[in-house]
Amino acid sequence: MASSDAGSSLYKGERFTKAGRLLITSRQLMALNALLDTPHGEVGSLAEWFRLVQRYDEYLHPDSVWRLPTSWVRTKSRGRRIGAILGPRGREILDGKVPLHIHGVGHVSSIKEWLQRR
Repeated sequence: MASSDAGSSLYKGERFTKAGRLLITSRQLMALNALLDTPHGEVGSLAEWFRLVQRYDEYLHPDSVWRLPTSWVRTKSRGRRIGAILGPRGREILDGKVPLHIHGVGHVSSIKEWLQRR
């Protein structure tokens, strides 16, 4: 889906509605929120992150975690493991600075509003 001028972004991998709201899935939000639950928004391994996300959705597929845009979550090699760190854009999304359209839910002004709807 092409982005409109109102919804264009400098961030690779993001899609927008015609109204300029970021298109995101509830599982992507859960993955970001799980990082927010950790000290400094950071986990030591992707497996650890996946276990944190499963608290929100026990049927989650691992691809929902690994396939987030790099501007939302940065990965870092730590020996034999790959850690994840909440990026600045991911924090903007969670802080409600980015208008969202959650697939299957609709427009929400913040993650708090979405959590109340669940």
